[in-house]
Amino acid sequence: MKALPKIGLTSHKKEERDEAASLKRAMESSPFKILERTNVVSKLLQSHETDLSIAVQLLDCTIADLSAYREHFEESKQVAQGLSEKWGVSKAFENTRARKVKAHFDELSQDERLADADSYFRVHVFDACLDIVISQLTQRFTGLRSTAERFKAIQPMTLCTATDDELFRQASKLVDI
Repeated sequence: MKALPKIGLTSHKKEERDEAASLKRAMESSPFKILERTNVVSKLLQSHETDLSIAVQLLDCTIADLSAYREHFEESKQVAQGLSEKWGVSKAFENTRARKVKAHFDELSQDERLADADSYFRVHVFDACLDIVISQLTQRFTGLRSTAERFKAIQPMTLCTATDDELFRQASKLVDI
């Protein structure tokens, strides 16, 4: 991504400059699924009128969406292949030679390597990135979750929908803290 503006500025050929500019525009406008899902929560958390219970609900929905997206590798691969065709880039993963691992006679199972590039990419890039994002969203907002749960009795949505007994129980929990 950083090389495209450099090509646009330093190239002497008009075709290269135009192609670099159009590729840069296309990459900037293409949707990134992970960022799309986290952007809504990020904007809500940055606003001044944030309702903590809604923020926690959106965080939970985002984590659930990303967990579901993790299972749809083939669909995201097809979208990426469509973009690569549109941009004129090779859509096949590069296969590398599998390294030999020294096996000892007393080992029960061999170290299994992923043979094809698709499964290697899925395990080491796609799933790994999504796992990192999901775990970060879960770990970083544990304080927000506990705060929202602690002050649930005075949340506007709870005050409107809860019964008197539920409000009394939640207020008692708040006083005990």
